[in-house]
Order: sequence, then C-alpha cells, then structure tokens
Amino acid sequence: MVEPADVLVLDEPTNDLDIQTLEVLEDALLEFPGALILVTHDRALLDRVCQAVVGLSGRGQSELFADHEQWLNWLEQLPAERTAETKLETTKTPTKRSGLTFTEKHEYEKI
Repeated sequence: MVEPADVLVLDEPTNDLDIQTLEVLEDALLEFPGALILVTHDRALLDRVCQAVVGLSGRGQSELFADHEQWLNWLEQLPAERTAETKLETTKTPTKRSGLTFTEKHEYEKI
C-alpha cells in the first residue's frame, strides 16, 4: 500500500491483527484511491470500507450488492439445489451397527 497502485487485492487482511492495527488498516483502506478487492470473513470491515459487494452463490452465480446483508438475503432466496449426492444422502437409511468396534473392544479388554 506504500507504492502507487490502481488495484489492491487483499486476502483475509484482518487475520491475527490487534485492534490498533485493524484501525490503521481500515483508515488506509478508506484513503486508498483505487479499486479494492477484499476477500474476507470480517463483516464489520466490509460494512465500513466497501461501497459495493460482489456476492457469490457458490453455484456459479454472482451479483453486485450495496452491502453484505443484501448478499445474504439474496443467498437465502436462491432455490435449494439438490444434487444427486444430496438425494442419496437423504434416502439412505441409517445402518445398525452390531457388536463393538475395534477401539471399543480394546477398551473393554483393558477394563
């Protein structure tokens, strides 16, 4: 952030930072004149620093939002996608286990 740049890409910049360092980082990001690509789970930082959020659905869709709250609402409204894998998981019946596992047998022998 010391060198002139048009775009700044940061991946989880707030991890393991103390409060004072977080404040310095936030102030520097607010003063940055270029575009900022910020990958983070820090929702508070997103709210304070970002003017727009590109939200990803996890299924190949993306949209532009004013804040992360709009993005979360959009995610909730997306239809649930059932894959063949999830269909199998929901139709499986639980299997009954007979007898003790190896570890349980070993513990039982110790007793």
